[in-house]
Amino acid sequence: MKNFGLFLPVLMLPAFANLVCRADAAPKDIKGNTLAASVIISNAPQFSENGESLLAELKRLFSSDSEGLKFFAGDNDPNADAASALRLEILFQKSESAPMKITIGAAAYPFGAIAEEHIRSPEYSHKFASDSALMAIHLAALCPSAEIERVLATQDRSGCVRLAIGSAEPLPESEILPLAGKIYEAFRSFYNDSASGMMGYVPEKILVKCPIENIAIEFYRYIFPAKELTKDEEKKRAEEMEKIIAVVKPFPSGVFFVSGLDIHSPYTFKMVDESKDEKNLRRELLTGGFVTASLGGIVRTIPIKEQATVPPQAKQPAATEIIIQKTTPDSATFDYVIEGATIFDGTKEGKRFIGDVGIAGERISAVGALSGKPRLNTISGQGLFLMPGFIDIHSHADSNILRAPDAASHIRQGITTVLAGNCSFSPAGIGAFLKEIETTRVAINIAMLIGGAPVRRSVMGERKGQPLYEEVYWEKILTDLAMEEGAFGYSSGLIYRISEQCYMWELAEISKQLKPYGGFYASHVRGESEEVLDAIREAIHIGEIAQVPVQISHMKVLSKVNWGKMNRYLEIMRQARERGLDVTGDQYPWRASGPAGHYRLYTLLVREGIKRASPEVVFLKDMPGKYQKYSGHLLSELLEGENMTPEELIEDLNLTDKSNLFAAYLCISEDDMILAMKDDNVMVCTDGGVVSESTILNDKEEMATEHPRKYRTYPEFFAKYVRDKNVCTWELGVYKSTGLPAWRLNLADRGVIKAGAYADLVLLNPEKLDPAADFRDQTPPPAGIHYVFVNGKPAYENGKLTGVLSGKPLYAAGRKKP
Repeated sequence: MKNFGLFLPVLMLPAFANLVCRADAAPKDIKGNTLAASVIISNAPQFSENGESLLAELKRLFSSDSEGLKFFAGDNDPNADAASALRLEILFQKSESAPMKITIGAAAYPFGAIAEEHIRSPEYSHKFASDSALMAIHLAALCPSAEIERVLATQDRSGCVRLAIGSAEPLPESEILPLAGKIYEAFRSFYNDSASGMMGYVPEKILVKCPIENIAIEFYRYIFPAKELTKDEEKKRAEEMEKIIAVVKPFPSGVFFVSGLDIHSPYTFKMVDESKDEKNLRRELLTGGFVTASLGGIVRTIPIKEQATVPPQAKQPAATEIIIQKTTPDSATFDYVIEGATIFDGTKEGKRFIGDVGIAGERISAVGALSGKPRLNTISGQGLFLMPGFIDIHSHADSNILRAPDAASHIRQGITTVLAGNCSFSPAGIGAFLKEIETTRVAINIAMLIGGAPVRRSVMGERKGQPLYEEVYWEKILTDLAMEEGAFGYSSGLIYRISEQCYMWELAEISKQLKPYGGFYASHVRGESEEVLDAIREAIHIGEIAQVPVQISHMKVLSKVNWGKMNRYLEIMRQARERGLDVTGDQYPWRASGPAGHYRLYTLLVREGIKRASPEVVFLKDMPGKYQKYSGHLLSELLEGENMTPEELIEDLNLTDKSNLFAAYLCISEDDMILAMKDDNVMVCTDGGVVSESTILNDKEEMATEHPRKYRTYPEFFAKYVRDKNVCTWELGVYKSTGLPAWRLNLADRGVIKAGAYADLVLLNPEKLDPAADFRDQTPPPAGIHYVFVNGKPAYENGKLTGVLSGKPLYAAGRKKP
């Protein structure tokens, strides 16, 4: 069967409305897909005989295969199962350099179009096209004269890697038949390949700086410390991680591939310019951290370990009860009355007013003038702001709340409720986890998302690639179960291990399970730098297919070269809302992302100060000697004040890449951040786990390396951006921190101050509110916060935790299946 004319595009697998389990006895490839060769031959008429001969020989070889490999001759074959076949595309064509050129591509089918930035990036290069790349490499091994080509994604086809065989004359039949044999052998080799490897592309930005022939990629093993190490053990660990375990040269097209790695070990890699000696600061072109190998050869990004919930060995002590008096008050008596405060009710339209709030039991009993009403305790709110407790819509508190039940890092800044299970990380059993919260007792209220990583791992284990129909069916079943147990939605983390393997159609299909429960899809999108706009389009498209709301996690645009994209980012979200999609987002008010909060100063001096000439994005921490006055200032201020270059600073401080002098990398533009802050569809979040008071007070080393977003996000937002910079009104700031996230979670009785609502409250002094620290030390509590109430009980009073653990597990409305 022949197809004349165009080189046929790979079709995107559509999202299917209904899934059924089906048995399939056909052989599977390393990713579990049905192993079948679907061959499409596109050839000009003058090469038709070659095409027919090649096709006939391939049919003969596959039909005699002892393991029953399927062979289809393209889309016109009624038996072809293109959705589960490895598609070989064979194109006969002419070019000026090669009158006869045969191009063989093994195409990956899941995505119809991939952003070009993904294909150019080492972190994303083969996420969607690893089958095609591996097949091309197997073909290249059998055809030494062939060239591996890069095929960038376009609107109608996936990006892939393919093999090109050129010859000066049309190939005679005597060479066509052996070529068919090589294709067949490559296919068999691909099927039997169980080696672990890693592949990627050298980015264009590197090729501009350095010719491809001068580039080498060095691989190093990363060793996680399994325990607290002695100095000698740490030294030995560092020495082991400095050993180069593999060096590869990229193909002329920029593709690189290394095999023989351990699938369970993390790695780092460096792209280096071999024309420069090791002392040259510009020898290192690019680094990649915590990369792991895979059977599919897919380049990995940072593999965060799934933080499973492990209940403590012993139950936490019962919450300390604050005893006001021994007699039980009658129903007309308030437990607390906060008098004369300036009240923000948490709604978008609500205006501040001065009044009293009465608390009885867990709830607000009355709002208004309560002078003379009986109460057990009176708190003066004169000159203070009273607002609902802050709701952290993007939290990772589930990772350690059972080991830090006082949640000191959050209570000290006014957070009373968190939504955990974000970025695809959550316990697999939502119901069991929430039950443990209920019996253990914690300081804050906790709502949960079901993370995509445990769902996918439960079904597919560690296997990479596209799931089978029945596997997606079971992913849907597990998601449905989590929603029945009280989850508020489903989260993905599309740069992290496991979740990054998810395909768009897979995520859309799973998200359909959320709609009957009123759940939403929360996504750490597939990229936050060059590819950020395409990444949020993907998240929006998933929501539109599944017809569920979308929450974009920790909105930001990373790296100075991408600053300015936030305006378009917000416009894409606005356009989606105009089309009818409910899409919102969240952000933290810090210019450093999580990993960027603590870098070695040497690394930033070389990368940002020398190579990128951007010293203004480096925030200095604790500087020694004569430079101490620049602690807490930008590198640009030091260089200007001392009239020196980054190279001179490195020499003066005798810095190396092992020196323990640290700084923060301000990779987010403040202008971009403020644009998002002004949007009334963007909430405030921490993107952090909880930390206990014991750790805060006793672990000085950790407090010096932690990101401040865990400890002082809301004081930073209100003091710096609402009060000092007037980015938004206090009313809007309170709404973005309370009423808006409560609306997203459909919590009508939280996030607001009204009679009948839960008494989650924050009383603060707006003039004295101060985050009290930057990136250097997280020990001091934020200043200006007087009281924090959780479910009617004071958890924080005048700068001190009370010891009360009055938080609750929160269950979504879908806890009972509709």
